[in-house]
Amino acid sequence: MHPGSHNGQILRRRMQRFLPFSDRRTSKVWNHYTQLSLYRVECNHCKRQLSFHNTGSGASSSNAIVHQETDLGCLMYNFPAGEMSSTAGGSSIRSGTRACSNKRAEVLTDLILEMVFRDLQPLSVVEERGFKLLLSCLEPNYPVPSPSLLGSLLWHRYHILKQCLQQHLQTSLASHCLTLCTEYWRSIDGCGVDGDGQYYLTVSAHFVDSHWRLARCVLETRPIAEFKGNPSEKGQANFADTLRAVLSEFQLPENFVFCGWAPLLCAGQALKFCVQEGLCVETVRQALADARAIVLHFQHDVNASTALSQKAKAVNKESACLVLNNPGRWTTAIEMCESLLELKWVISSVLEEQKVATNLADHQWRLIHELVPVLKTVRIAASFLSEDINGPISALMPCLQGVSRLLGQKIAECTCPVVRGVMERIRAGMDKRWSLSDEDALLDCPAILSSFLDPRFKELRFLSPHARSKLHDKVKELLSVQAFTSNEGMNGERRPSMVMEEPVDERGEPLKPRIRTSPLPQSMYDILLGEDPTERMPEIHQQLENYIAEPLCRRSLSPLQWWRNKEHRFPAVARLARKYLSIPATSVSANRAFAPRESPVTQRRATLGSKHLDHILFLHQNTDYVDLLKGGSSAREIEQWNSVSGNQSRESLYQTLVSYESKVRVSEEES
Repeated sequence: MHPGSHNGQILRRRMQRFLPFSDRRTSKVWNHYTQLSLYRVECNHCKRQLSFHNTGSGASSSNAIVHQETDLGCLMYNFPAGEMSSTAGGSSIRSGTRACSNKRAEVLTDLILEMVFRDLQPLSVVEERGFKLLLSCLEPNYPVPSPSLLGSLLWHRYHILKQCLQQHLQTSLASHCLTLCTEYWRSIDGCGVDGDGQYYLTVSAHFVDSHWRLARCVLETRPIAEFKGNPSEKGQANFADTLRAVLSEFQLPENFVFCGWAPLLCAGQALKFCVQEGLCVETVRQALADARAIVLHFQHDVNASTALSQKAKAVNKESACLVLNNPGRWTTAIEMCESLLELKWVISSVLEEQKVATNLADHQWRLIHELVPVLKTVRIAASFLSEDINGPISALMPCLQGVSRLLGQKIAECTCPVVRGVMERIRAGMDKRWSLSDEDALLDCPAILSSFLDPRFKELRFLSPHARSKLHDKVKELLSVQAFTSNEGMNGERRPSMVMEEPVDERGEPLKPRIRTSPLPQSMYDILLGEDPTERMPEIHQQLENYIAEPLCRRSLSPLQWWRNKEHRFPAVARLARKYLSIPATSVSANRAFAPRESPVTQRRATLGSKHLDHILFLHQNTDYVDLLKGGSSAREIEQWNSVSGNQSRESLYQTLVSYESKVRVSEEES
C-alpha cells in the first residue's frame, strides 16, 4: 500500500462531508480521481494532485494522456471538458502540485528539528499519527524524516553549536569570570515496576559577556547515580572530577571558575528548606493536613462540590475555587489557605449539612488565618528574586535581610505562640544558611561583595558602619590584586618581544645604550618585575571612591544596564563587578526555582529518552544566545536581554524588603 494512502483516505472522507451532494460525481472518471476540494483532485493511482475547474460545459472527453513524470508509470485519465479545464495556452492538463523541492524539504526538516529541541519533543514525534496527518495536509509530497535521520541531524547541529560556544568562551572570558551551576534531576522515562527512572546532572555556565548580558549556557547533561544523604569525601571528589571533565570538554582552564570550587547555596532550594522547617511544627502540620483533606473531599465528592458551587454563587463568590497544595512547593500552601479562608462559611455550611467530612476546628481556622501573612512575607522575597533584573546574587542579601527584619517585627507583635514558633524557625533557618547576623562571616561571602558592586544596593544599610568600612578595604585589596594580575599578564605578553629587539654589535655582543629611547621601565626592579602596580593604585582607589559617591541606581533598573553605561567611568571597578555579578542567586532560572508548579517544559524534559537528551537540552538552552553572537548585537537586542525596566507595580512590595529608615538617594538619570 502507498505510504500516504491511509492519510489520503481520511482526507477524502473529510472533504466529502464538505462537498455539496451535486458535486459528488457519478462519471466513470471518478473511479480514478478523488475530489479533495472545489479546485483540487487527487489521482487514486499515483496520489498526484491536479487542478480542477467546474465549467458546467457538456463537451466530450479527450484521449487519455500520461503523466509527465513517467517514472511513476501511471495513466492520467482526462476529465470531460465540462469538468476539467486545460492549462493556459491549450496544453495538456498538468499536475497542479509538483513534488516537494529539495530546498523546501530541507527547510521543513530544519523546522521539525527545531521543534524537537525547542519544545523538548522526542524524536519519535515524527512517527505519531496526528503529526503525519498534519504534514500530509500541509505538504502532501514531503518525505517525513525518520527518527534516525533526525538524530543524525541533531548531532550535527549540536556539534556546530558546541564549537561556536566553545570558541566564544575561550576567547571572550577572563580568568575567574565563570560560575558553574549544577541541577540534579530525575527522568520519568523508564519508570515502572522495576525502575525509578534515571538521575541526571546538568552543568551550566553563567557569565556576564562583553555587552553586559547575564548569560546562562548549558554545558553538559550526563547520567549520574542517585544522591542519598550527605555527600561523603569520595562523593565530593567524584563530583569535582565531573566538573573538571566538563570544563576539559570545552578546553576551559580551571582558573576560569570564579571563587575556585567554593560551593554556594541555591536560594530557591535553601528558602524552601527554611519554610519547610518552620511548617514542621506539629500543630501547624496537622492543621495543613486537615485543610488538605477538606480540599480533596470537595474535589472527589460530586454532591459536596455541587453544593459548594451553589452556595458560593448565592453569596456572589462563584469565581472562587479551592486550591490543593503541593507538599514540595511551599508557595501552594498559601494558595490553599487563602482559598479556604475565602470560602470559610460556605465550606462550614456544606460540611455541617452533609456530615460526611470533618470541618477544621476553630483554633485551626485561626491558625491558618495568622499563618498566611507570615508565608506571604517570604513569598514577597520569592517574587522579588524571580524578577529578571534580580537574577544575580547581588539582590539576595538585601532581600534576605529585609525578610529577617520583617519577621523580627512580626515576632515581637505576635500573640500566638505557634505562629511565633514558625517565624522563629524560619528566621533561624535563614541565619544558619546565610549567617545573616554574623557580620564577620558576611564579609567573606561573595553575595555581600556582589551586593556592594550592584549600584542599587551598594550602601548596604543592613551592615554597621564599621563593617562597611572593612568591606571597602577588602574591595581595595581585590582591585589591587586585579591590577597586579592584569599587569603581570601584559608583561608576560611583552617579554618575548623585548628579548627579540635587544640591540647587538658586529661581534654579536649586546650594546650598552647611552640614552633610553624605548618605553621600557626605568628602574632595575621594573626591568626584572615589570611595572610597579602600586603606581596605579591612587587612580584605581579614586575610581572606587567615585563609585561609592555615585547616586544610587533606581531599583527597577538593571544593574548590568547601569554598568554598561558607566563602565568607561569606573573601568577597574567594572571589571570586578563583571565577575561578582555573574553569580546567579539560583542554580536554575529564578522563575523555575520559585514557581508554584512545574512548567510544561520541565515536565517534557523528564519524559525524554537518554539517547539524545544531552544534545536536545544543549540546543534548547544555547541556540538563541549563539545565534545572537553570530548575528552581532544590536542596541535593541541588548536592551531586550538586559530587561532594563522592572515591574513598577511591585515597587511598593519591594520597599518593605530593601529600604531602611535612612533616606535613600536615587539617581535622577536612569542610565
